[in-house]
Amino acid sequence: MPAQASADTPQLLTTDCSSARQARSASLLLVQAVLEGHRWACDVATLLQMMRLATGA
Repeated sequence: MPAQASADTPQLLTTDCSSARQARSASLLLVQAVLEGHRWACDVATLLQMMRLATGA
């Protein structure tokens, strides 16, 4: 029985590593999306400020 358990271990480790890689990729994509959203919000805020200055409001 221990031989079977050790034979299964590499597959389990591979699955765990693959899941970890996928989770890391998803986390990086989420961080990138948040940064893009922040950048977009800053661009909108800058645009609104420029419009206020242009209209004297």
